[in-house]
Amino acid sequence: MQFNSWSYFIFLIIGVILFYSIKSKDIRKGILLFFSLVFYSLWRWEFSLVMLFSAFLDFFLSQKIANSSDKKLNKKLLLTSLFVNVGLLLFFKYTYFFLDNFNIMSSWLGGEGEAELPFKIILPLGISFYTFQTISYTIDVYRGVTKPIENIVSYLVYVTFWPQLVAGPVLRANEVLPQLEKDPKLNQVDFKYGIERILFGLFKKVIIADGLSTYVDLVFAFPPETLCAWDIIMGTFLFGFQIYFDFAGYSDIAIGSARLLGIQFPENFNWPYLAKSPKSFWKRWHISLSSWIRDYLYLPIAGAKFKKESKGGIDIEITSSKNRFIFSLFITWIIMGFWHGPKWTFVIWGVYHALVVFAHRKIKVFKIIEERWSFISWAIFFPVFMIGWLPFRANSVSDLVIYVKTLLNLDAYNFLLKKIPALNYYLVIALIICMLGLAGVKAFLNKIDANKKYDSWIKIVPLSIIIYLMIVYLRPVTQFIYFQF
Repeated sequence: MQFNSWSYFIFLIIGVILFYSIKSKDIRKGILLFFSLVFYSLWRWEFSLVMLFSAFLDFFLSQKIANSSDKKLNKKLLLTSLFVNVGLLLFFKYTYFFLDNFNIMSSWLGGEGEAELPFKIILPLGISFYTFQTISYTIDVYRGVTKPIENIVSYLVYVTFWPQLVAGPVLRANEVLPQLEKDPKLNQVDFKYGIERILFGLFKKVIIADGLSTYVDLVFAFPPETLCAWDIIMGTFLFGFQIYFDFAGYSDIAIGSARLLGIQFPENFNWPYLAKSPKSFWKRWHISLSSWIRDYLYLPIAGAKFKKESKGGIDIEITSSKNRFIFSLFITWIIMGFWHGPKWTFVIWGVYHALVVFAHRKIKVFKIIEERWSFISWAIFFPVFMIGWLPFRANSVSDLVIYVKTLLNLDAYNFLLKKIPALNYYLVIALIICMLGLAGVKAFLNKIDANKKYDSWIKIVPLSIIIYLMIVYLRPVTQFIYFQF
């Protein structure tokens, strides 16, 4: 069931009405769990068993860790969680990747290279996200930064809650479990906010992202060798906007749906393309995943010692060498790229961003520019962020190599092949201007506090337009890009 479908809104309305019609807190949690399992099972019910197995495993392992003072035993229990969850992820998501690469290596070494599986593997929806949540819960209990919850229904709701189940945000236990223990009441503020976020999310997805997909697909449908450098840059910029509006739209709908049920999700995007540095960008883009990777992958590999829970993250004590942090940086980005999908292009995407972050750290002039001339810093890194989407969108490594060779060829900038309509170029310019213009308007409204005084009047026009457009265009249902991850 797609978020951008009428069936989902019927499902959501029924869930909200039934949730608030029940007074018992425990029954309410049971309703959330039931609807979440139904939501997932409408895709393939048998894979809900995989999700529940992962959830139950971490629930009971965390209980044992909390009740034991044996450090060696607790470490074994934690490793069991990591082995099983990562093993499931590797099996379902990467078996074909490993098999294909084994066949390629075998053929290079003179073998037949025709190894096949006797069965078909189907990737469970959302497995990359819910495994991260169950793992983070067990790690937090192991670190002592959170206490294990006794109510298994609350824990299962945390793992399976349908608004975030398929593509995030990646939630921490401390962000959701305390809210589930409260008794939310439907109020005007939550209802209004939830509806607005859903409508804005639909607009980003259905109107902007799906609209841009036509122009993006047109560019990348051409053979790579037939495109000039400007075509490649334009197509990559358009894809950068497409994937942002697609995923930010999903996050808005998820946040809005949860708010209608009295649950507040953390923000997942914060104007990432206005970032003036790589560090700032990854604090604004897919915030829940970026912070998860930092706390559960990058810092542990770097050898940081965790002390206690703190607002917005975890307090750490850094005793590692700079070389270990550099090693952790590149390993983390390679894993993060590989997490997005079983393709070498995603790994290259990860290496690219590792190099960008590393260069920004080492070249001190970037920090000086950022501090003194913030707009120039943005103008430098905005194209860097956008071009970084090229390996993400390229169909293969061979295509990516051709794209890069073209971009490095100065002669490829001297002409336009005119195979791509001029409208594509105008769209890039218009999107950049609109982004900067909206950012300026937002800053102005915040400065004069008009967004609080005249909030309803300011939003009534765009919301009216969005509602009209949803009625007209919410017919063909297209999958969200991040559903494939």
